[in-house]
Amino acid sequence: MGALFMAGFSVATRLLIFGRAMVPAFPPGTTPAAQMAQIFTPAVLISGLIGFVLAAAFNVFAIRSRVAAMLGSPISVRQALMATPRLVLPALALFILAYLGVMVGSICFVVPGVVLALSWSAAIPVLVCEETGIIGALRRSRALAIGSRGRIFIAGLLMIAVTIAVTLPLTGVAMAGLGAAPASVLGAILRVVISVPLTMIYANFMAAIYVELRTIREGQAAPVLSEIFA
Repeated sequence: MGALFMAGFSVATRLLIFGRAMVPAFPPGTTPAAQMAQIFTPAVLISGLIGFVLAAAFNVFAIRSRVAAMLGSPISVRQALMATPRLVLPALALFILAYLGVMVGSICFVVPGVVLALSWSAAIPVLVCEETGIIGALRRSRALAIGSRGRIFIAGLLMIAVTIAVTLPLTGVAMAGLGAAPASVLGAILRVVISVPLTMIYANFMAAIYVELRTIREGQAAPVLSEIFA
């Protein structure tokens, strides 16, 4: 789940960087508090929030579409879009709740945080595809992940490696344009563009994790889920 919403945070961060690009260079002696006040203006924070919500909506749409396609019952764009509005806020709430749980587990000790992250890795696809509710999605994901946490961990590492391989060169190009104001704007736009394919990659990854876990735990996921997408 964390991998999926990294894409959401990526888009929001790009919008924050876009806003930061319009802030003039700090004169010598500017205090950190003054710098923060100039960077995190209400307009920048609002744009970041809007970007995060839009990214979540795109994730919901993409996951629902990809899961249906992987099950051999593709749905139309209209069908996927119709379900998106009612699932965006629950998906955001689920992410925040799971993120806080993983953070608390990591603060207490690293291993519990990792176990929670792996156990809840399919929570967002469960919520999007089965519409179980927030707590139901966490419980359902935990049940599906039993016996497969090692596979999920390895898949997550591979996903991180792919992400780094894709983004590092492009991010370097974008960062090179953060000098002058016009170049900064171009760099910010480029970063937003980069986040779009990454979101699709993460959506495919999470959809594949969900379908695979259902197949492993229940033998055959397609018949049950096909009824949901009908």
